[in-house]
Amino acid sequence: MRQSLFCCHALACIASLFFVVETAAANEQSQHVTLCQPQFAHEGEAIRVTGPNSILLHDGSEVVLAGILMPTALDLPVRTIEWKAEQNAASALAQLVVGQTLKYATVRKRRDRYGRQHVHAFLETAERRRWIQSVMVELGHARVAAENLSNACARELLKREEEARSQRLGLWRNAGYGVRSANKPWHLLRYRGSYQIVEGIVSEVTQLRSKIFINFGKNKHKDFTAGIFGRLAKTARINGQTLDSLRNKRIRISGWISWRGGPFIRVRKIAQISLAEAAS
Repeated sequence: MRQSLFCCHALACIASLFFVVETAAANEQSQHVTLCQPQFAHEGEAIRVTGPNSILLHDGSEVVLAGILMPTALDLPVRTIEWKAEQNAASALAQLVVGQTLKYATVRKRRDRYGRQHVHAFLETAERRRWIQSVMVELGHARVAAENLSNACARELLKREEEARSQRLGLWRNAGYGVRSANKPWHLLRYRGSYQIVEGIVSEVTQLRSKIFINFGKNKHKDFTAGIFGRLAKTARINGQTLDSLRNKRIRISGWISWRGGPFIRVRKIAQISLAEAAS
């Protein structure tokens, strides 16, 4: 009798343990969906990859994977017809999606000038849901363009980007995609018009009404600067603190290099800024 009671108790403990594990896994999956994966309302079969992160569907429409930048020869200072990183990325995307039914959610109301919708795209089976953008970033075949994403989605992808970079996967094996130094503004100007990650120690943070400037040198007219404008400048926080807390800290800023008296990046989403110590 005592042996029977012991067996029943053991079985109850095992069942309880399985319930806890399954519940934790379900909660984790639910949290991931809530944070980053929107409710998709469309689907279509992928016919072929038509360009960097663009896919042709069976109905003749074309979608663009929002928030990522797959490598192209245009990333290089010296133009070339063939760029292996581009070929590898395009091949990986084709193997992943061609012939598959994509479920997707649009991220903007209007189509772009080429008539394409910008979307979050997923492959879904009974067992799991795969976010296409995440897969491409994890494999090192895409960089994250945080300004085109919600902060929650950007943070999810940036974690995966950092992991791929630390393992030197895909495009991260090439020096053309290295982290640039904010201490070399003349060097940054070579990359004007391209998307870069710039790292340096913040010398000063200044706010002028609805504008915040993050400076990386004493000469505000020649050194690298990042700017935050409008509503974002009034609400911008890093780890719950105002951007003044960045002074004398080493940070990374990702974005398009332009010229504003010196090399300049406009920050459109706070996820474009990260503490370098946390990233390394």
